[in-house]
Amino acid sequence: MKLYFHFKLKQVLEQKGISQKKLAQMTNIRDATVSELVNDTRSTYNKKHLIKIMEVLNISELSEILEVKQFKSFLDETSNISQRKRLQ
Repeated sequence: MKLYFHFKLKQVLEQKGISQKKLAQMTNIRDATVSELVNDTRSTYNKKHLIKIMEVLNISELSEILEVKQFKSFLDETSNISQRKRLQ
């Protein structure tokens, strides 16, 4: 089983009506870094950044912005598609 982190910051910002630019200003985190976090393209997370983001967004649980997901293999996906076609 392969796992990965999924950063849910984009959804949180949309819910709160805050732009990436505004978040960068509020946290003093570089625009490029905020963009990578929002687009979930960053491979590492700075603990200080996570804390700053949580503080300014009034988030107390890390799970509100970060979750662990399981990779689905290509074979699993194609198997599910063919099963759905057979059921139709």
